[in-house]
Amino acid sequence: MYFIYSALMALAVIATGPYWLIQGLRYRKYLSNLRERLGLALPTVATPPVERPGAIWIHAVSVGEALSGVALAKRLKETYPQRPLVISTTTETGQELAKERMPFADTVIFFPFDWAFSVRRVLAAVKPAIVIVLETEIWPNFLREARRGNVPVVFVSGRISNRSFARYQKYLRIFGFFLRPFLASVLQNATAFLMQT
Repeated sequence: MYFIYSALMALAVIATGPYWLIQGLRYRKYLSNLRERLGLALPTVATPPVERPGAIWIHAVSVGEALSGVALAKRLKETYPQRPLVISTTTETGQELAKERMPFADTVIFFPFDWAFSVRRVLAAVKPAIVIVLETEIWPNFLREARRGNVPVVFVSGRISNRSFARYQKYLRIFGFFLRPFLASVLQNATAFLMQT
């Protein structure tokens, strides 16, 4: 199932590649963080001579999540100062805001593309003790690789809109034979979902 998912992701990239290339060249977007998102070049996370404790990794997708995560990130850094605090975002605007509002973080990175090789490289570089995901960013390969590395992944502040729920229901009616077991497998890789309702 994961192979099919990864293959579909690769096909989507190939099909939309020309668009992203043009956008990158025209507006100087996307291409600058490509190596980082592939796990090939990451900002260093401080590693003292003695083996450092695992990092606290907070993933804030974009601006809204980064804003909502400031208080949590600050509190975690104050409580566990010996642990590196890593913030990741998906968007460039989220990246800028995270750097501006969370100067106490040890590093701010782009979240890796959801291919096993990219995820493994980033997990090996960050060495997280825990990953905290703000909102409902469910990346199957990331969750699977984190579980394989015994890294707990906790979702906080997640939600699903009525529109998204209806879309899920539609896809499940059509592709349920594949999606139901795949989603069940993916969601079991998360450690906890801490939603209010």
